[in-house]
Amino acid sequence: MLLNENEKRKSKSFEQLSFRGINTRRKIADNELAYCENLTDNMYPCLAPRDERVSVIDGMSQISKLAAPRHGERIDAGFTGVAGNRFYYKGSAVDNLELSAGRKSIARLGDKIFIFPDKLYFDCGADKPQLEAMEKKYKVDHISVSTSFNRDTGEYSSVARANVLFDARFNVGDSVIIENCPCEKDNTAVPGRGEAYPPEDRIAYMVVQSITMTSLYLKLYNRIGQEIPFPQNGTFYVDEGAPDIIIKTFVPDMTDICVSGGRLWGTSEDGQYIFSSAKADALSYNTITKGENDSWFGVVDNDNPFTGIIDLNGSVVAFKNDALFQVYGNRPTNFSLKQIDLWGSADARSVATLGNSVYYLGNHGFYRYSGGSPKLISDNLTQKYTGCVGGSDGQKYYACAYFDGGCDVLVYDPRYDIWYREDSEPFVDFISKDGVLYGATKQKVVKMYGGAPCAWYAVGKRYTHDEFDLKQLGFIYIRAELPNDGSGIIRVSVRADDGDFKEFGVIEGKGFIARQIPVRIPKCDSYQIRLDGEGKIIVHDIKRVLV
Repeated sequence: MLLNENEKRKSKSFEQLSFRGINTRRKIADNELAYCENLTDNMYPCLAPRDERVSVIDGMSQISKLAAPRHGERIDAGFTGVAGNRFYYKGSAVDNLELSAGRKSIARLGDKIFIFPDKLYFDCGADKPQLEAMEKKYKVDHISVSTSFNRDTGEYSSVARANVLFDARFNVGDSVIIENCPCEKDNTAVPGRGEAYPPEDRIAYMVVQSITMTSLYLKLYNRIGQEIPFPQNGTFYVDEGAPDIIIKTFVPDMTDICVSGGRLWGTSEDGQYIFSSAKADALSYNTITKGENDSWFGVVDNDNPFTGIIDLNGSVVAFKNDALFQVYGNRPTNFSLKQIDLWGSADARSVATLGNSVYYLGNHGFYRYSGGSPKLISDNLTQKYTGCVGGSDGQKYYACAYFDGGCDVLVYDPRYDIWYREDSEPFVDFISKDGVLYGATKQKVVKMYGGAPCAWYAVGKRYTHDEFDLKQLGFIYIRAELPNDGSGIIRVSVRADDGDFKEFGVIEGKGFIARQIPVRIPKCDSYQIRLDGEGKIIVHDIKRVLV
């Protein structure tokens, strides 16, 4: 009688030859990571730890905003930005003016650093630099205005007089406005302070032609650039208890600002306007000569507050929570607004440019916008983030993304379309200098890379019973490079179902190494593999053997 020969139990092996970053969804690919910390894709498709951050400025407190240093200056020359209610330049507090409470937006144009919503600027090139108000203004208790008409030339000659020395504050060529004049029609109708498109008999712009002590000789224009007179000549006094009459240059109330095309751009507090200064003159917002250097404003059909503005290769992109707006054109006569609904930004601080794209946190995750419709790039991230500070070094997008109870420092690489999580250090701002990214916490400024390799870990896919059936995990093969000084180490752990990870082997040595780690785990419905270690290691691939 012949007996059937026992069938020899065959092993099955699975190789993981590349690593694709983090994916926090329930089911992921073999080469994706369920959790990770302190990894980088600099060795893609291999697995490798990131560099530690290098501290460049310490000893600060209440940092909230960084400002770009001048050309040729180093970040570590001293803290430049906002900490508490003070502006600092190269490590020294500027004490002549105190900043208001709340979030600040900062932009640099030339040697001037502008701070909003305070409407202040700091001239880095001045002999004795200090914070200055962007608006030049006088408060007066009465004003005399009149216009005469020259029939021979067809031109108006207008003058405003008061009991102050205008020549001590204003200059020829300044665009000024009048506020709180008891004669309502003699007040300047400026955007954000009244009708977006005032009637053509209302004053929209006043340009100083000459100054004689207490007299301002003016040219008056309506919103379409036609010269007009003062609607009503006469002397007007402030009534008791009424606000002072104000004669000043105009700077709009803006929450977020950026620089593009030699202009300072900003979004209005009321959510109605996008403003541009005159070209090369960030102090002028009320000029109209029908020339290419004029100031400009656009009106948006959406009452929600703005959530950010940024330059994208010479074109300005502004955000609201539910929409974005791109300004097309290269001069005021051809500027136009394009609105894209549903794809807004949830946090102005998250917006950063990388290559030809803008990256930002939206209501449903992170997006990339290059024109057309924005694209969601964070399908693999299931955590709901409510706030974010973003930055870019020109290659990757860095996001300190906040959620209820903490934050994740995430890095996205568009070359491979992958995310890695670094850690949970809370950053308040990022700034790029010479292709290097720097981050600020409330107490210090750090270079985001450049130190020794970090301690790290990576947890792979949860393998379930339908994949290994009646077999069990028997061996794990690791191929890796370790530093020649012997400082590298890789620990291999496995957990069954949702239990604790148990260490089964340690890989140490020098150079390129292949190691077999035997694994014995109880019968289970699922298992996960975890790698962690220290030193400048590179994991090339993993092979799992089921027996």
